[in-house]
Amino acid sequence: MAAPVISNRLLKVLKNIPETNADILASQNKVLNSIVGQISKCEFGKRMGVTAQERIEEFQNKPVTSYHDYILYIENIKDGKPNQLWPRLPLFMAETSGSTASKKYIPITQELLQNQLNGRRNALANVISIYGSSRILKSPPLSFGDAPVFNQYGKIKSAPISAILASQMPWWSKYFSRPSMATRKIPLFKDRIQSIYNEISQSPPGFIVAMPAWLRDFFFYTFYRTIANHH
Repeated sequence: MAAPVISNRLLKVLKNIPETNADILASQNKVLNSIVGQISKCEFGKRMGVTAQERIEEFQNKPVTSYHDYILYIENIKDGKPNQLWPRLPLFMAETSGSTASKKYIPITQELLQNQLNGRRNALANVISIYGSSRILKSPPLSFGDAPVFNQYGKIKSAPISAILASQMPWWSKYFSRPSMATRKIPLFKDRIQSIYNEISQSPPGFIVAMPAWLRDFFFYTFYRTIANHH
């Protein structure tokens, strides 16, 4: 019963997405103007000389930065100070180790979070419009990610980005309930993969949502388990 309701709701989304293919450059400039207008009000934007009327060529010529350039502003955000990297305080801080062993914190603003959620929703709506809901929603999909368990980074809650997104998904996404919360809470990914495999072995997912590295590891595990089961 849930699949038709979800499908109809998602297909309505497509009608509200503005047509931008006719003029991609104009659409991108509109987004850029909106972003630089906000950045120009903040401490980091002022330091970088960002202006509200900045053209794309001027923005592209700004110096390349690294995480080190943002540490002071991140620490100020941790202490609850606004107008550092964005006019308002972020809702969350995403935890990531990136390519190094040290933990990094990325501000997740209301606008960024909404764009993430809208992107997932719009992508699913487009896939359903192409392949049909009976094929895509015939069984609950598999969505890789961490359990929505939060830490405290100063005055801001922090968690991996997948955990933040999981905590903010709309009501209808509860239909997409695999893996179980118990599986999501398994700390070691290799053990989590085994539990995920056991959950879906009797009912393959309609589709999979995952970062490429997680998807690769899961496919490798599935491949070797399948071979083992046939010997």
